[in-house]
Amino acid sequence: MIQFCTSIDSSRLRYTVEQFFSPVSVRWISHPSDVDVSIPVMFYGIEHDGAVVPMSPRKWYDKGYRYSKNAKTFFPKDWKDWGRVDWLEIIFYLYARVDELGTRALDEHGRIEPQSLVQNDWQGVQLPYIDLWRKQVLEELKIKDSYVSRQELTIDVDSAYAYLHKGWLRTWGGFAKDLLHANWSNARERFRVLFQGDADRFDTYDYLLQCQANSNWPLKMFFLLADQSPNNIGLDYRQPKFRELIKRMDRHTDVGIHPGYHEQEEERHSQEELSRLQGIVGHSVSISRQHFLKMTLPETYRALIQLGVREDYTMGFAQTVGYRAGTSRPFFWYDYERDEKTSLSIVPFWGMDTVIVRHMGWQPADAKKNIDQAMNEIEGLGDWRMIWHNETVCDQREWAGWKAVFEFQFKRKNA
Repeated sequence: MIQFCTSIDSSRLRYTVEQFFSPVSVRWISHPSDVDVSIPVMFYGIEHDGAVVPMSPRKWYDKGYRYSKNAKTFFPKDWKDWGRVDWLEIIFYLYARVDELGTRALDEHGRIEPQSLVQNDWQGVQLPYIDLWRKQVLEELKIKDSYVSRQELTIDVDSAYAYLHKGWLRTWGGFAKDLLHANWSNARERFRVLFQGDADRFDTYDYLLQCQANSNWPLKMFFLLADQSPNNIGLDYRQPKFRELIKRMDRHTDVGIHPGYHEQEEERHSQEELSRLQGIVGHSVSISRQHFLKMTLPETYRALIQLGVREDYTMGFAQTVGYRAGTSRPFFWYDYERDEKTSLSIVPFWGMDTVIVRHMGWQPADAKKNIDQAMNEIEGLGDWRMIWHNETVCDQREWAGWKAVFEFQFKRKNA
C-alpha cells in the first residue's frame, strides 16, 4: 500500500495515481496529520520533508484542466530526474492519449503518425516511460511491487487460408490472375493445394496451439469477419470450414473480433461483425483489435464500449515499434472529452510482424536482436506482446526464416 496525501479533489488525479500504482493499493489522505507512519507516503501539492511531487501550475480541476500546447515542457532532459517535474501530469497525458485527440498527423489510412507524439521530444517512442517511472518510484519509497509481468501471444487472422474454402468464383479468379501475371509458382502451389491435397501455407493453427502449450503463454486470436473488399480479404463468415476453424480455436484460445477496414459507418459494421462472431462461437466476445490498426479517438473506443468490448489490443504502431501510450501494461481508457474513466481496458503491444519486415526492413537476425533488447528492457517492468499473423509463421516465401524469430520470444534466454 501507498498513502497519497493531497488537497486536490480531482477524478483525473485519482485515476492517474491508482492506475499508475496498480495493483499496489492507494490510501487517500488530505492532510499530513492523517499519515500512518508505518505506510509509505507521497505528498502532492503539499510542502513536506517526505517524498513530494511538485504540482504543475495547470492543476487538476476537472472541467477547466487543459494542457499547454507545448507538451514537451512536461518532461525533463534526463528522464531519471523526475523529482523536479509533475510526472503525474505527464502520465495522465500519456494514458488519456491527449496528443492524439484532434490531430491531423495521420497516414493514408487515418492512423496516428508516430513522429507526431510527444515522446519524440524525449527519447522516442521505444521507451515504456510509465513502467520505468513506476519501478523507480516504488524503489524510492521502498514499496514491494505485486505486479506480475505477463507474456501473451496475439494472432490476427486476416485471411484464414491462402487458397482453400474461398468459393469457385474467387478460386478461378485467383488462377486467372496467376496466369495473367505469369505467376507460375503461385499457380502451381494453388493447384497442388486445391487438387492434390498439399497443405495450405496459411493453415498454421496446429502449430500455434502447440506453441501456446509449450510456452504456457496465453493465446488470443482476432478473426476478420467483414464483407469482402480491397482492404478486407478474409473468407465469407458463412463458409462452413471457416466457422469450424473459429469454433475450434475458441475451444482452446481466447477469440476476439478484428473489426474490418471501413471508410464510413464503422460502428454499424463493427456491430454486424461482432454479432457474426458471437453467433459462430455461441457466447459473448469481449476482446477486439482493429484491422489495419485503424482507429480514431475518441470515436472508436466509445463505439467499442457500446458494443460491450472490455479489452482492446490496438494500442501500438502500424509504422514502427514502441509504446504508443508510454507503457506496456494494460490501463483503463480515460475519455478526456467526457472527463471520465471508462470500463475499456487498453492492452498495448510493442511491435507487429508486417511492420518490422515491410516498413523497417529488418532481417530475421535484426529482429531477434531488437526483440531481445526490447524484452530485456521490459523484464520486471511490464508485459510483452507482439502482433503476429497466421500466415507470417508459415516459414515460406516472404516469411522464410521468420518462424525462428517467432519462437525466439519463448526461448531467447537459452539462445
